[in-house]
Amino acid sequence: MDFNQEQRTAIFSDKPLVVISAGAGSGKTRVLTERYIHLCELKLASLLKGESSDVAADVQEIVAITFTEKAAREMKERIRKRIIELVSLAEETRHEQQELVINFWKQQKEALDQAHISTIHGFCHQLLHDFSLKAEIPPNFSILDELDATLMKHEIFTELFADSQLMMQSRELFNFYSKSQIQEAIEAVYAKVNELEAGVELRTFFDVNKIIHLQLEQLESDKQLLISHFHKQAVVCVEQFPPVDTLKGAQAKHIVAIEDCFTQLSEDLEPNAYFEKLQ
Repeated sequence: MDFNQEQRTAIFSDKPLVVISAGAGSGKTRVLTERYIHLCELKLASLLKGESSDVAADVQEIVAITFTEKAAREMKERIRKRIIELVSLAEETRHEQQELVINFWKQQKEALDQAHISTIHGFCHQLLHDFSLKAEIPPNFSILDELDATLMKHEIFTELFADSQLMMQSRELFNFYSKSQIQEAIEAVYAKVNELEAGVELRTFFDVNKIIHLQLEQLESDKQLLISHFHKQAVVCVEQFPPVDTLKGAQAKHIVAIEDCFTQLSEDLEPNAYFEKLQ
């Protein structure tokens, strides 16, 4: 086949680990297919010579991971075609070990149906299925797709919000948040729990005092931002007041009082102190 030097290096390298980095449509799948076949060819060569190899492998010993199921199917089909070609070539080429070579490639063709060519999710699913007892999970487990997961979450929250006792306990929350906001918050907490390392206790993770402290800090920060915004806008308004000498009586006194107030105020004041001076 026609390959450039970089592709040939990737295909025929004798190193166990080879990184291939290239853009879309550059022939990565073709190179990976040939790399796959080359590993099998090395395995055959080691069998013929009675020697071992750190790089050689047959179909049952290779794991090929793709981004999509479609790519996995395409790669498996390409490998199948190449193996069929090699079976035909072995049948046409006569030599002492012809039968061994033919049987080897036929075995690879048969093994290809069970080959580990899949997405990372598919490979992990198969791994867990094969070693379910060690993983301490039911062997007949299934993986939820995105649609199933969405439907299940909808059912769970429907049951949750239909629980009258729970709703009574949470009534204060519903005074400030909608059902959708509460649902988003629960999902966010659930996601954080899933990120916890094994052995971490939830009681340690959800430190009530720490959570309250962080909430109070956030409230103070929000207050400070509101004061800063209010102060800047108020100063702009005060600067636009008409000159005091153009006003009379109570109106003039009122304007002077406001100007004096904002002369003494600063947006950097602690929130409670700012409100006290403003009053």
